[in-house]
Amino acid sequence: MISGLWNVLRVLRILFGLFLLVSTSFAAVEIEVTGIANQRGDICVMVFSGKAGFPDDPEKALMKFFVPASKAKGGAVRIKVPDLKKGNFAFVALHDEDRNRKLKKNFLGIPKEGVAVSNYPKLRLPSFEKAAVRNPNGVLKLTLSY
Repeated sequence: MISGLWNVLRVLRILFGLFLLVSTSFAAVEIEVTGIANQRGDICVMVFSGKAGFPDDPEKALMKFFVPASKAKGGAVRIKVPDLKKGNFAFVALHDEDRNRKLKKNFLGIPKEGVAVSNYPKLRLPSFEKAAVRNPNGVLKLTLSY
């Protein structure tokens, strides 16, 4: 009787472990950046998991990817984001034409280089909360605005 109960508990523990593994699985996310105006500099894609550094500090991004703009085909590039767990993430793409790893802005704070933010089609830079995507997967399209 007791050995049967232990076997049932062991099976339940295994099933619970499998449930945890599936519920914290990784998503396959690919970022497609379109609207690239020229082939100067780099296209930078940043993934943020919180407010820190959002939207334009690559050093505080969870992940950052730099692709030479010269690799853009038809004004677009695709970047695969590996091993992204479930959660809220904001994605930013910028065209770093001068390769200084900073978003150039004018005296009013308006970007002078191409920029795109997830969930936000306007040129102004939103808060992390407005840009966040819950449990992203598949292809996320970001169109640069200059």
